Amino acid sequence: MFIAGKLFVGGVKNIVQFDEELNVTRRKFFGKTFDHPKCYPSPVDCLETSSYVDNIVSVLLTNQVDQYVLACFTSQQGLCSVLPYSDITNPKSFADVTDTATYLGSSASSYAFFGSPPSGQLDNPKRLVYAAMATYDRSDTKFSPKTISTREVMSNATNWQMRYFYDNAAVNEHSYLNVFPSIQSRFRVKYIYGFELNGYGYFVSIQPTDSDVSRTEYVTRLVQFCLNDKQYKTYIETAIKCVDTNGINYTYATAAFIQKDENENTLSISFVKPAKTGSLDYDVQYGTRICNFSMKTVRDHFVSLREKCHSGVDGFYPWWIQGSIQKCRQQTGTPVGGLT
Repeated sequence: MFIAGKLFVGGVKNIVQFDEELNVTRRKFFGKTFDHPKCYPSPVDCLETSSYVDNIVSVLLTNQVDQYVLACFTSQQGLCSVLPYSDITNPKSFADVTDTATYLGSSASSYAFFGSPPSGQLDNPKRLVYAAMATYDRSDTKFSPKTISTREVMSNATNWQMRYFYDNAAVNEHSYLNVFPSIQSRFRVKYIYGFELNGYGYFVSIQPTDSDVSRTEYVTRLVQFCLNDKQYKTYIETAIKCVDTNGINYTYATAAFIQKDENENTLSISFVKPAKTGSLDYDVQYGTRICNFSMKTVRDHFVSLREKCHSGVDGFYPWWIQGSIQKCRQQTGTPVGGLT
């Protein structure tokens, strides 16, 4: 990740900082950590038989406003740390390691980006963390972060905290969406990429189409939500794919990148062809294909989808939120979701 003359790279047990000439300027070595999947991170006591595992960097974000790197690992429930630009060898730990909002790393899948806050909510140019992660591999729901969430990193003179941006249990209002508890282990989602653009947040994901793993297919879905919507009521998703000149469907995304330009914003996504229905393996003999999506066309498409979902004409609520596949009903307010 290259930011303003600084390049940060994370891997197994290491985070390395480079300068513009790709010279190593600093390195933070994390080593192995004593861990167990049914325990909270250290320093909370663990009664299970733990073992040493590698600290692998799963998420690495840079906050240019507050000048730090947010690093999250596959161990310790995905716990994150803050590494100041000025000295990445002196990481800052979060005070409450039992709060799932401090977990963002994942061996299964996770992606996050720093983005703009809702208008009028925070002093500009404060940045929030927009995160998406799989939790099907979590053995206990008490260790499970929310599937899609907005989080805020805060600090004072003595400690650091990362919390869900808005969490009002009294009125059941939150800045997150979560997988329905009974199907958590079956929602084998992958989050490939995420970004903000023109007041909206986006994630590229691969999702199962059905909670029944014996009959499900997997498709790539593009997610959109309004950054001014702190409760994700504007969350919507749609299936996308890449079709080559021979009419062959490439339906699994492997990587993506948003190219922002004064005249046209383009989302480029590389796709592979699935080896067989219901499998996340891909057929190597077909190679990869890259398709470019105009973000103006994408935005127009989502507007059309929401209009159809509001009128009850077409679309379904995301089954992983509802717990089952439910068709959109005619609405007078704003429904959560809706997809083709």
